[in-house]
Formats: sequence, structure tokens, C-alpha cells
Amino acid sequence: MKPKKIKVIVVQALYPKPITVNLDHMFSIGDLWWVPSSIGRHYGLKNEDTYQAFLETRKFMMDPGFKMKRMDGLAEVLAEIRNDIALVLMTNSPQPDSEAILEKLGLTNVFHKKIFEAGKPTKTAKHFEEIRSDFKVRYEEMMSIGDNLLNDIVPAKNLGCKTIYIDPHKIGNNESADRIVEKLEDCLEILGNLPKEM
Repeated sequence: MKPKKIKVIVVQALYPKPITVNLDHMFSIGDLWWVPSSIGRHYGLKNEDTYQAFLETRKFMMDPGFKMKRMDGLAEVLAEIRNDIALVLMTNSPQPDSEAILEKLGLTNVFHKKIFEAGKPTKTAKHFEEIRSDFKVRYEEMMSIGDNLLNDIVPAKNLGCKTIYIDPHKIGNNESADRIVEKLEDCLEILGNLPKEM
């Protein structure tokens, strides 16, 4: 079921000033990680409490007993294009559990740079500037791929980067990103063709 859109006039009445995401009083529920956090806040938990619960969940995911299914072809496509294209991982998650998850997915050695605890969306643009500088590229030569419109797509698009929005719930519209796909698997062919398009 597609979510209902709220009329602009209603949003403007509720939020007459620009919204500031500060992770204490206002945050974006852009992916499922934020749903338990928002429920916790509703019942009086503080940011530190919900973050600790998040860390416990990630610790559980790091355990060897927790199995993760690898996506067929992803590691191979990334390994194939990494000689022509710099690949950067940017995540809000801490490094230890992220590295453990990358290992389970067979993605440990495919990225040229990894950014952990990135503070998306508030620090996304800053990280993109660092990436641009590190790899000596223009924003127009960069591409952001993600499933969180606010964290991964909007800041990149505002800078002039190309974007691919993974949108399984059909939240976006034709203007949300340069390309919209339903699932990550749909990106494999696009990624595989990137070196030819350079």
C-alpha cells in the first residue's frame, strides 16, 4: 500500500520553520532502524537508551550464529568494477559490527574507503566533499546509491551527484532520483555497465 501524501499547506502549518534533525527531539524515520527508536521515545526512553538497544541488536548480528544471506552477484560485480571506479561505503553504523557484517556478506575488500558512524543526513554533504577531494573527482562524476531518500539521495542530488534510489515501498516519484529501482539486485546490471559509460 502506497503511503498517503500530506498536503503541503498542512505540513507548513505544522512546521512553519525549517525542520532541524537533532536525534533528540526530531529525527527522520527513513529506514526501519528508526522505528524501534521512535517507539522507545514514545515510551519515555532517551537517545542513549535507544542507541544502546541498537548496539545490542548489531552485536547480535555480529555473532557467528547469526546467518546473513549473500546477494548473488553483488560481491562479484563490485570486485569487477573496483579497478575502474572508486567504491565508498558510508553507513551510520559503528565500525566493528559493520565490518563483521561486511565479512558475512563477502564485501570486506571491495571498498576503497569506508565511512562509519557517518551521521547521515546531517553530515552527508560534508562526507561527499571529503570523498570528492580524496578521489579528485567532480560531484557530477559521483553516484550515490541508497534506500534512504533523506540520508543517501537528497544530499547527493543537491550537490549534483548522480543517484539511484532503492525504493521497495514506492515512496519516491520520478524526480526523487536519477534512477529508481525496487531492490538492490536491480542495481547489478547498472553497476556492471558503469565502467563502459565512463
